[in-house]
Amino acid sequence: MLNQVVGVDLDSGVDVRRLKAVIATAQDEGRGGLPVVIGSQPDRVLEELERFSVVEVGPGLPIGPQGNVAAVVGLHGFSDTPGAPDASFSMQMIDDWGIDDVMASALDLASRQKRALAVLFDLAVLDPAFDDERTTPGGLDLRRLFQAARACGRRPDVAAAGFVKAASGVNLVHTVLSFCAGLAGR
Repeated sequence: MLNQVVGVDLDSGVDVRRLKAVIATAQDEGRGGLPVVIGSQPDRVLEELERFSVVEVGPGLPIGPQGNVAAVVGLHGFSDTPGAPDASFSMQMIDDWGIDDVMASALDLASRQKRALAVLFDLAVLDPAFDDERTTPGGLDLRRLFQAARACGRRPDVAAAGFVKAASGVNLVHTVLSFCAGLAGR
């Protein structure tokens, strides 16, 4: 995809073409790349991230195979959702603290585990106003979702990312590109 990019300028003001240089440098230094998993089933995407400490931005998945979900951001309703880890951040907390502070707290908590850090964006976290297949009231708006993705991409300790597609492929593309804009800003 990056070889085809003539110029992408997201609302964040970051030119994603810089990613080509970041990837080339990582490959030259033998560091490989940052694994990105995209799918339509949250549990299958989470399985691909089982060796990581995962911060899930979504409505809350059951704890992964190794208990690797360290924090959940964007829980609909109350934060005492059954099966949610202790480090759960509800929509009310996002409204009170702001998405940047919530993401920083969730990533900081997850980074305390002895695993590399990954983020999982389940687009079911969106409010039904932004995704017509969603029926659970409450959720993130698009601007906060993209802001969270950029913030995660900027974090140098994020070593992998997963994206779960909901109804809108356009929202998925914008979320991935927002994450890439954060990567380009590293």
